[in-house]
Amino acid sequence: MISLILFDLGKVIFDYSWNNTFLYWSDITGIPLEEIQSRFVLNEIWNEYECGKKSPQEICRFINSQINIKLTQKEFEEGCNNIYLELYEGINELLMELKNKYRIAALTNTNEVHCKVWLKRYENTLVHFEKIFISNEMGMRKPDKNIYLQTLKQLNVQPQEVLFLDDLKENIESAKSIGIHTIQVSSFQQMKTELQKYRM
Repeated sequence: MISLILFDLGKVIFDYSWNNTFLYWSDITGIPLEEIQSRFVLNEIWNEYECGKKSPQEICRFINSQINIKLTQKEFEEGCNNIYLELYEGINELLMELKNKYRIAALTNTNEVHCKVWLKRYENTLVHFEKIFISNEMGMRKPDKNIYLQTLKQLNVQPQEVLFLDDLKENIESAKSIGIHTIQVSSFQQMKTELQKYRM
């Protein structure tokens, strides 16, 4: 019996695009967009950043080295925060409907710089969640199984009581391995259709 639905945020609640970031950096540095795209890789150092183990200043220096670019801290952060797009149409209505039957919470991989923007930009939607679990505050990130276990412990629920929605296969598979019900999200409409199976 599902009692709680746990949502990822990016590509599930709202959309984002790294290309916006790359375009911003390209415009201010004159480096071709394609060159920035080809050199930018979200590797283990970025993962440490999303676990709160690297500072924004360290990541700025790393990105400058990785891309061979000279961004100021402000330019780095402004570029990063250009990533965010609109909420998916209908998401507020869906969350309000789900709240009538289930507890709802969120679990997201994020970082110190991004938090400054999405928490404010989408605040009227985020209020629907009982709690939002943030990777850089928890010191771990998806798909680490421990982040799911810690989230469930804080919410006082068992894995079989939880339905988890995420767009990334590796996050879905990790959650599924500890007994959590899952939906891999490919579009807002597909998510709504899959959720119908649980709204008995």
